[in-house]
Amino acid sequence: MRRPVLAAAEDGDIARPALYDELLRREIPLQVIADPATGNTRLSNWPGGVAALPVCAAEASLLATARDHGMKLGRSRPP
Repeated sequence: MRRPVLAAAEDGDIARPALYDELLRREIPLQVIADPATGNTRLSNWPGGVAALPVCAAEASLLATARDHGMKLGRSRPP
């Protein structure tokens, strides 16, 4: 996922269709950081003043992102 995401960020509209195709073909769902108690998500602040929803393709990335943002680790229940 890293390659199509970076290409879409750098090349914009030209690379975005390849990212969308990759997302639609995924058999394993993306992982989203959410509040374990409520299941609610929130935007995070990233370098360059970008606010975005932290979404990860792998559990290792999700855990690293949570640690980087000082979040407590836990699991929420699926809706």
